[in-house]
This record gives sequence, structure tokens and C-alpha cells, in this order.
Amino acid sequence: MNSRCRLGLSCLIRPPLLALSRDIDQLESQRANILQDIKYLFPQAQTQNKATGWQIRIGVAGPPLYQFISPETKIIELDLADVAANYGRAPLGGRGLYDVDKGKIILVRGSWCRETLIHETLHSVSFGAVSTRFMRYMNLFDGLTEFFTGYILYGLYPECFAAWKEKSHRECAVTYESFVKLLSAFCRFLRIQDLLPVYFWNGTNNWDAQFAQLVNTIHQAGYPGFQDFRQGPGLTIETRFMDQCLSNFGRVQFKNIYESPLSELLDFAQMLP
Repeated sequence: MNSRCRLGLSCLIRPPLLALSRDIDQLESQRANILQDIKYLFPQAQTQNKATGWQIRIGVAGPPLYQFISPETKIIELDLADVAANYGRAPLGGRGLYDVDKGKIILVRGSWCRETLIHETLHSVSFGAVSTRFMRYMNLFDGLTEFFTGYILYGLYPECFAAWKEKSHRECAVTYESFVKLLSAFCRFLRIQDLLPVYFWNGTNNWDAQFAQLVNTIHQAGYPGFQDFRQGPGLTIETRFMDQCLSNFGRVQFKNIYESPLSELLDFAQMLP
């Protein structure tokens, strides 16, 4: 990694993107463009259109100040301090988040790039956006979101994809790395498309049926011992998922893939399409 990467400096792609995202209308145009990009991966991708109005607090010092965000606004940009004032925390890496209750994408001013825009827009078309009940599976949905973000970058934005997997710049480096690594290794044995039904909202609330379909698909692929990793022993859903992969795909083989260099592991050309 060169000194430019270690410093986390922005690439040449980022300034023009931010220059075209200075107000709500421009941000909405960017969101619409990304929705089309997502359809490269899943043509049926759809949002619930459940965005609500919101009195958002602006500023963390002095008397509280509030700004009304209309229901029609589905993406906004805020200073990191304002994000923390409204959510009681800063988003991972300080880039952005998706508010399930309000149906809004929140971008952290000055800290995001195309990777963040894709990641948070993906959240808005996922089963995870249907209900807060999916918060118990937050790590799974965040891992899938970032994994699919990488796939879209790989297919449509090769320069961004290279920076993503090489972690060249702070604003676009891969996040939720351990879960993305796990999914990347998993997709050496199962197809990427097999994961789509458990992630993308299909207009229903039948996520449990979609997950059962995934497990059945894994069985049909020749791994009948693979169990539903949402339940059972293990501290986290990630460790349970890992245990099932190690037990069914070959402990040594799977571990060697998982522990390979990140830029090689995240090469989608080596995964099953």
C-alpha cells in the first residue's frame, strides 16, 4: 500500500460526484441512478415508499434547532455531529446509514462516496427495510449489503471496485470486512444469485420462507448437512454461519479460501455467478 493510500486521500472520481450532490434534488437524482445500478444485480429491486416526515435536530450545542424533512425526501446529507445528535451514535466509519423507521438514507457530509451511496440504497430495497424486527439479523444484512455493493462496483465501476477491495481510500474501503469475507468464500461453493432471495424485498413479508429456500438450495447443491444458521449454538450469526461452512464445505479448504489475501478473496471473477 503506497503512502497515498495510507493517508486515505480521495480519488479523482469523488470530487465530481460530490459536486453533483449538493442539494436534495441532486441527491435524489443520484439515488435514482443507483437504483438503476442495483437492477443490474436484481432487476426486480423495489422500495416500500414508506418515507415519513421528520423534525430533525440541527446542531448539538445551544438551544435545540429543528428542520422539517418532508416525506417525499428519501435521501439527505448531514454533518456527522447532526447525525450523532439524532441517533445517539455515529455510523460505522462515519459515512452514512439507512433509517428503517423513516425510510431515509442519511449521508455524512464530506465523508461518503459511491460505495456509501450504493450500500445505503441497497438497504432501502432489502427485507431489512421492511421492519425493525430484522434488527436482530443486522450483521447478516449489513454483510450482504456490503457484499452486493462490491458486486455492483465490480460490474459497473471497475476503478471504484479496485479501490474498494484494495482499501485504497477511506471513503470507499470495504466495510463489515469479516462478514464480506465469509460471503465471498461461501460463493466459491454456491452461486451469488442464490443469496438474492434472502436479501431483496419481494413485496411480501415471507422472509422466513425465502431463507428456507436458501437452505434447500444449499442441500440440492450437494451439502445436505447444512443447517439454518440463524439458530443454534454460537455467539453470533456470523460464527454460526462460519461453523456451517467449515463443517459442510471442507474445513481446510474453506479456511484456506477465507484466509487468502483480501484482494484475491474479494475477486468476484473467482466466485460462482
